[in-house]
Amino acid sequence: MKFYLAGPVGYGPEGTTWKDDIKCILRSKGHEVYDPIENDGKYPDVLKMNIFKFDPKKYYKEIHQIMQEIFFDDCDYITNCNYLICYFSGRSYGTVSEQGIAYYLNKFLHKNIQTISIFSEEFSPDEWVLCCSNHVFFSKEDALAFLQEIK
Repeated sequence: MKFYLAGPVGYGPEGTTWKDDIKCILRSKGHEVYDPIENDGKYPDVLKMNIFKFDPKKYYKEIHQIMQEIFFDDCDYITNCNYLICYFSGRSYGTVSEQGIAYYLNKFLHKNIQTISIFSEEFSPDEWVLCCSNHVFFSKEDALAFLQEIK
């Protein structure tokens, strides 16, 4: 099985720690896991995004260019995965976009992509996020137990 991890991808703890247990479980079972941050070496300007994001009006063109490349790569990975695992914490525009792409591929292009949504304690999902979720978990522990059962 192929899994795509969607959620905070910053280079601090918020962007990495939520994925550690998930990757460990899935990879130990022989599954392929795509973590977008592991692909960042392909984009030399991606580290500048952390600076650009503080002033998007000034750096619109730079952000647009970098994100166009990343977006097409991510869409390709999502198109070819079996599961999209979304971790929602704080502002999650990218995660919502990835979830919407998977939902469209599943419902309209008949790709068999299941979306697993995990909500951090402080995140309150809206109707759009819930609509695009096949499996919903309000704790990482419950989601990990579910992932343990996937063959």
